[in-house]
Amino acid sequence: MSPADVLSFDPFDPDFLRDPYARYRELSERGAIFRTRAGLLVATTRELGTTLLHDPRFGTRSTTTAQVSGLDRSSG
Repeated sequence: MSPADVLSFDPFDPDFLRDPYARYRELSERGAIFRTRAGLLVATTRELGTTLLHDPRFGTRSTTTAQVSGLDRSSG
């Protein structure tokens, strides 16, 4: 699967690299959030992106940093 398949645009395309803001405007016209052909949800506003990044329901793991680093003493 190519980046264009996942993101619905090619982030390595010379035109995108020359002027990414034109593409960002096109993406934001779809709404604050949209789903790519590959099923990836893309937030197009800073406000929504910040909200999603701070919401623990939108992570890939439920493990906390303390558990990963071995600092969580509650589990054993």
